[in-house]
Amino acid sequence: MKRLASTLLLACLSLVGCNDTTNVENVLKVAEQGITKPENTNHSSVETSPIKQSSANDLVLARLPGGPLTQSQLDQTIALRIYDLEWSKYELRRQALGGLIEASLRESASVGSEPQSVEVLIEPPIPPRLILPDSASQPSVGRASAPVQISVFCNYQSSHCARMLSVYEALLGLYQGQIKLTFFDLPLAYHRQATPAAQAARCANTLGQFWPYHMGLFAQYDQLTSALYSRLAKQLGIGEDQFEQCMNSGEHKADIEGNRQLAARLDLDKVPITLINGLYLGGPKSVDTLRFFVDFELNRLGLVAPVLAEKEQAKKAITVDEMKSTALPLRLEGVLLGEPMSSSIATIFDISNSDSNRYGVGDEVLPSVFLAQVYQDFVVLNNAGAMELLRLTAGSDIADEKSEHLAISDSSHAPSAHAEQVSRSLAEPDEVPAGLEYTYRGVVDAVGETPLSKTWLDEQLNNTEQLQSHFSPTELEVEGVRVLRLDDVEENEFYQTLGLQEKDVILRVNKEWVHEAQNNLFEQLDSQQEVSIVLMRKGLPVHLKYSIN
Repeated sequence: MKRLASTLLLACLSLVGCNDTTNVENVLKVAEQGITKPENTNHSSVETSPIKQSSANDLVLARLPGGPLTQSQLDQTIALRIYDLEWSKYELRRQALGGLIEASLRESASVGSEPQSVEVLIEPPIPPRLILPDSASQPSVGRASAPVQISVFCNYQSSHCARMLSVYEALLGLYQGQIKLTFFDLPLAYHRQATPAAQAARCANTLGQFWPYHMGLFAQYDQLTSALYSRLAKQLGIGEDQFEQCMNSGEHKADIEGNRQLAARLDLDKVPITLINGLYLGGPKSVDTLRFFVDFELNRLGLVAPVLAEKEQAKKAITVDEMKSTALPLRLEGVLLGEPMSSSIATIFDISNSDSNRYGVGDEVLPSVFLAQVYQDFVVLNNAGAMELLRLTAGSDIADEKSEHLAISDSSHAPSAHAEQVSRSLAEPDEVPAGLEYTYRGVVDAVGETPLSKTWLDEQLNNTEQLQSHFSPTELEVEGVRVLRLDDVEENEFYQTLGLQEKDVILRVNKEWVHEAQNNLFEQLDSQQEVSIVLMRKGLPVHLKYSIN
């Protein structure tokens, strides 16, 4: 296969490309000129500050008895809607830019040109800044005096909000002590359980268990009921009488309605909404997107922002010759090449904790270790600024090509037959039943984490034989064994608490396959502090996680 020799800039965030420090500083200067920093964040007024100020050439759109109405005045009233459009334009341009860059590199290679470095200068638009009233009474996590205050408007019945939970968790881990995350309730009319779920979370907050309860609600966002609210409280050791009294009193309804009215005044009418020191970001966003604006704020405040060091590292051209294989306890088990390359995904197994996850370019794999690039036979990791190779588990022909620069394959739009074969490697590849390989590559990330009480589990697991009776072999037989399906669990406390449903087909528990000859669910729940279940539900993969208290 012909490889296109190209020198690439690595370890840059997929959000903004390989920008250098100068470009970041320029953006900061422009933003500071157009964004008003609130002098007092404790006042109750709500203001928006657009990016661009009116100018002498401001277009007059109407002449009223009180004077002309200019475009900048009009834009002030719809600043958030306009920014949503600007963000859509930015994403379209960034995607198109990636395609043009790849086309240019291929054309250069076809005429025998020497590899050239690529400098990507596109920047995201800087958002309007909203000024919020005092939020000390809102549920939150993180240091109260943290320099970056992230305000999230969401509700517990939104699938988009549920999937953003892992993004917020990642930020809290990346910027320990520098971020406080505050949660605002924004129940929408078609989310009927959003208000009672919000009240349950606020009751848990009053009783000192907000964050684990918050995660537990999102873990079962599509199964919200009053019974679930009580079960979660029980698993966290919250007194049943206290919790029920709080729920029945309706003491938090005014707080929730106050959040809804605040959102209306701010012109927020959808979820999720993320405000980073007031900077508005609407809709689901990646970790990289939020990191960019967190670093933006840290730089504005004169604090250390890790992204600048990464961008300096990204300016260096890296070749395979200059890299060593990583010594980190990681195993690359699969790759899915995307178009553009920055959308590629790698499945990486963490040997130290027996956990496997899918990562996109720019995602943090381990503390201070980021996925820089994904290729057919290997990935590049940015290990605290050092570029290291992690190769596919089942061998690779790349070892014979170390003299080449990192290359983009001409067939990068889809994995080759070799890549497809290698990507099916599992922790125990010889024991993987043929026909089930796709489940490993297609597993979605877990949403939230359901808390389980060890005391409650011990009591439930005394009836393992009865619990086991709810598993039935399916018609699907793979290499002589049949996979298992759950039956008659609608009224079963154990399976309801775990969020398992009728007809769920359990595939793996903590990386071990489950079938009629082997079912380790009960053993893992009894012996581990964290348990992961992969299953098929109505033809789609589902990933559930549990923390044992």
